[in-house]
Amino acid sequence: MAPPGSNALRWPIEGLVRWRVAYASMISAAWVGGVLMVICFRLDSLHVVSLVAGMALLGPAQLLRAAATLRRSPSPAWRLGAREVLLGLFAIILTAFVAVLFALGLGADSDEVDSDCRVLGLLVAVAAHLKLAGRGLSWASFPREAAHRRVKSKLVGMLAHAAAAACASSLLSAMLDGSSLFSSATPARLFAAIVVLASADLQAEYLEDCTALDASWGMPFAEDLIEALKQPLACEGPGLGRWAALTALAQAIAYRSQDGCSGAAKGSSAAPLPPLASEVFSSGGARPPVLGLSFSSAEQRAVGAPSTALSTAQGRSFFAVYLGSGLEVLREFTVQLQCLAAASWRKGPKALLPPQLAVLETGIVELLPLMRISASGLSGWICLSRDFDEAGVVQREEALQKVIYELCGVLCAIEGLWPLRGVLDMSPECSKAAQSAQEEARHSLEQLLLAFHDAGLRQVSLPPLYKRFVDNLGR
Repeated sequence: MAPPGSNALRWPIEGLVRWRVAYASMISAAWVGGVLMVICFRLDSLHVVSLVAGMALLGPAQLLRAAATLRRSPSPAWRLGAREVLLGLFAIILTAFVAVLFALGLGADSDEVDSDCRVLGLLVAVAAHLKLAGRGLSWASFPREAAHRRVKSKLVGMLAHAAAAACASSLLSAMLDGSSLFSSATPARLFAAIVVLASADLQAEYLEDCTALDASWGMPFAEDLIEALKQPLACEGPGLGRWAALTALAQAIAYRSQDGCSGAAKGSSAAPLPPLASEVFSSGGARPPVLGLSFSSAEQRAVGAPSTALSTAQGRSFFAVYLGSGLEVLREFTVQLQCLAAASWRKGPKALLPPQLAVLETGIVELLPLMRISASGLSGWICLSRDFDEAGVVQREEALQKVIYELCGVLCAIEGLWPLRGVLDMSPECSKAAQSAQEEARHSLEQLLLAFHDAGLRQVSLPPLYKRFVDNLGR
């Protein structure tokens, strides 16, 4: 895979996600700087130099901010390490310096800037930093609308929010350093604060697209997806590629990525395959000379049958690796829920302390996005296999039974957690995460039951508890 316009490079999936984070930080600064230059194009050369210097430093400042604050998944516990603190301090100092340069470039006198704008710059930098503090990457089952469309719809609100935060920062700065709110430098300082804060809002909006691996950025090869799916399951450290691969596969099966294939006739071998279906539904076998086609490849859309067999080094098919990776996520989420429920059984000296309960709740909240995309993606691909899995890969892996089993496990674990809310005193974040997981698991299970109601559902063997649960859900 490669960034836009480059087909020679082949990056790991986690490298593409990091590249997109850097791009989102730099492009948002470039857009704001370009608009600022258009507005102030009549300023003299000294002011233009200050504006250009501020624009040149705004991108690195936002990149440092993203590196210091972004997390793989949102967490109720904001943990700061030495790396995050150091990068955060650099980002705040650099952002404050950018605010001072913008104030100078917008017409403020240099003496007034030196005496009045330092505190305001620091306050604005801290406010911009807090916009991303504790923020997690967006892992969605469906591709989001294009960033420029979202920005267009939110532009007025973003500017109003930035103006309100700039006024509050200016007022607080005047209270701290005793500067006048009605000096000649006030308009320039205020406008500079609005520019910096609006750029932070724009950065946050562009960061929403960092995990969406669409065709315009160069899609991952099938071999890279297989390697990423085998990475460790973790919310921190190694394993970012696994999150990105599961998200890419879930979004590939979403209706917006079907390229008009959803209406294909059932069982028609002449119908065009949805994106990546030829690789996912290929059986284990000989390795082709070139692995994988991009989601938007014209050659792949024109093919009416599965591509050359794709297998891993161990001889397992693409879908088998994907199924194992997704099931592991669902099991881990179920175990997290069961551990939290079991904490209510411990009494007296063996009872868990509030910090220990908080660790269990944090694990549930952090793993929720991966559980949602795993459940949605697996159920979508299994349903699609009715029409496009001519090799019978999904059936040989007994994917329907395994996924239904794990989804029932998630739902039963959540059902057993609700009566304990008064005993455990769960946090609002954990309760919301459990409710969201319940909705996603129920929706995925209903999708499977509806798709296979008359196509093999009766052959699925489940424990009595899960069997009763499925029967009640079908009613």
